[in-house]
Amino acid sequence: QQFESVMNQRSSLRFRPRQVGSTASPRPDGDSQRRRQRPQLLDSEDDSNNDSGYASDSSATSTASSTASSVMSLLTPRLPLLASGGGMADLSDEVEKQIRQFRAQLMENTRRLQKTFDAQLSSFRLQGAAVGAQLETRVTAAQERLRRSMEELKIEAERARLVLGRHALESGFHYSLFSWAYLSRLLFAAVWFGIASYLNAVASAYAGYRTPNIVILDVDGNATAEKTLPDMLHSILPPLDWPKLPDIIVIYMTVITLVFAVAHPKRLMIFRRVLFIFGSVYMLRACTVVMTSLPDASPTCQRQFEPGAPSGEYKRGPPFPAVLWRGWLLLTEPSQHITCGDMIFSGHTSVLMICAMVFKQYCRPHDIKYEGAMATTILSTMRRIMYLFTIVGALCIVATRLHYTLDVSIALFINFRIWATYHNFARVPYLRHKMRIMQWLEAEEIANLDNQAFAFIKTTTL
Repeated sequence: QQFESVMNQRSSLRFRPRQVGSTASPRPDGDSQRRRQRPQLLDSEDDSNNDSGYASDSSATSTASSTASSVMSLLTPRLPLLASGGGMADLSDEVEKQIRQFRAQLMENTRRLQKTFDAQLSSFRLQGAAVGAQLETRVTAAQERLRRSMEELKIEAERARLVLGRHALESGFHYSLFSWAYLSRLLFAAVWFGIASYLNAVASAYAGYRTPNIVILDVDGNATAEKTLPDMLHSILPPLDWPKLPDIIVIYMTVITLVFAVAHPKRLMIFRRVLFIFGSVYMLRACTVVMTSLPDASPTCQRQFEPGAPSGEYKRGPPFPAVLWRGWLLLTEPSQHITCGDMIFSGHTSVLMICAMVFKQYCRPHDIKYEGAMATTILSTMRRIMYLFTIVGALCIVATRLHYTLDVSIALFINFRIWATYHNFARVPYLRHKMRIMQWLEAEEIANLDNQAFAFIKTTTL
C-alpha cells in the first residue's frame, strides 16, 4: 500500500501539466533512463508471468514467493528514497536482475519436471509393454486351448455321428432318408393314397344309389326267389351268415403287415411303394364300381329294397352332395356304414392281396439279418401263411356273399399285375424311363440313397 501511494504521488508529479510561458528544467538523465527501461521492466514482468504459467510445481511456487519477498525486501528500505524521486534506476536494475534469476530458476524447474515426466512416461511405457506381452501370451494360450477343445469336440461329434449312423442303419434309418428328395416322394405317395381312398369311398357310396333291384326269371319266364346273378362259387359254397368275417380277416392281415413293414430295415421304401400302389388300385376301383352297376350279392344290401326298410331310405334322395359326406363317413367310421353296388372289383380282396405281396417281395433272407437254412425255412413259412390267409379271406368274401367270384378274381389279378409291373419298372432302368412318374419316384438319386442307407443291411435287426 505504501508503494502504491508513493507511485501515485510520483505519477501526479510527473504528469502535472506545464504552465504556459513557464520554463521547465530538463529532466535528469536518471529519469529518462528509467522511462526508457519501464517498458522493458513491464515486458519482463509479463514474460515472467507467462513463464510462470508453465510451472505448477511446488518448487516454482516457492521460488516465486522467495522472489517476491526479495523484491519487497529490496523496496521497503527505499520507499523514502522513491518518495523523494531518487534511486529509481538502481531499483529497476535490481528488479530486472531478480526477474532474470526467477526466470532462470523457473526454466530449470521446468526442465527438471520435463525430465521427470519423460522418465515416468518411459517407465509406464515399459510396464505397459510388459503387461501387453503378458496379456498377449495369455490370450494366445487361451486361443490354443480353445482350438484344441474345438478339435476334441469335433472328433467326439464325428464319433457320435458314426455310432448313431451305424445304429440308424441297423434300424433301417439313415440321415439321407430324411432329405427332401427322399421325403418328397414319400409324401407324394401318402397324398396320392389319401386322395384315391376318398374318391374310392365316394364312388362306393354313389354305387349304392345305382344298385339295381332285379328279378331272376326261369326258362319259362316265371319269377324266382333269386335276387342275384348266377355265380359259380355261390352255387358251390354254402352261405356263411357272418357278414363281419371278411372285415375281421382284413383287419388282422393289415395289422400283421403293418408290424412287419415297420420292423423291416427297408420300411420307408416299403411304405413309399405300397402307398403308391394302393392309391393306384383305389383310383382304378373308383372308376370301375360306377361304370356298370351289378345287383348286389349281399343279403344286407338286398334287404334295402324291402318296403319300409330304413337302411334303404337314402336311395330315394338325390345322390349329390350326399355321397361326398357318406364317402367321408366310410373312411372315418367304416364299421358303422356299409356300401352296396360296388361289385367290380373287390376292395377287401385288394387289401388281402397287397398284404400278401408285401411278404412275397420283402420277406426274404437277403433283406433281413437272419440267414441260413433255419431262417430260410421260417421266412418261407411266414410267406405261405400269408398266402393261406389271403386265399381263406377271398373264399370268405364269396361265402358271405359280399362279392361275386368275378369281383374277387379280377381283384386278385389286377393287384398282382400292378404290383409286379411297378417293381419291374423300378428294377429295370429301360422300363422306368418309359413312364415319367416312375422315372421320378424311382430315380437314380433315390436308388443311390437306398443303397447308401442299406449298406449295412445284413447287420440290421428285424
